[in-house]
Amino acid sequence: NIVYEVLAEGGITRFLAIFYDRDAEEVGPIRSARPYFVSKSLEHQAIYVHVGGSEEAYNFIKEEKIDDINEFVDFQPFWRSTDREPPHNLYTSTIKLRKEACPTVLYRLLEAYNIAIRLYFFFQTCNS
Repeated sequence: NIVYEVLAEGGITRFLAIFYDRDAEEVGPIRSARPYFVSKSLEHQAIYVHVGGSEEAYNFIKEEKIDDINEFVDFQPFWRSTDREPPHNLYTSTIKLRKEACPTVLYRLLEAYNIAIRLYFFFQTCNS
């Protein structure tokens, strides 16, 4: 639904995609966490998806108690393509991410019922 483009370290461009109710069969390449992207995801109450990250980003995730899915911990929703070299070949899909996120989303709903409407689409995946 939303894509942010940011000029990152070394003058390269990185993107952050926010998915609310749309599905994508392939999302990526997934890259490491950076504080500016973690901060932006917090604005959307998003579950932040990444592979590893900077120490500053890890500290921010921990301090702000941001829900995240990290390939180093949560292996299931990710795959590596064979047509690109690492680290530019890690992908996922919104369907796999929603299945991985179901326990987190259920906890959020119990803790903060007022955001239930925004998170409703997760239940469709959890129950299928």
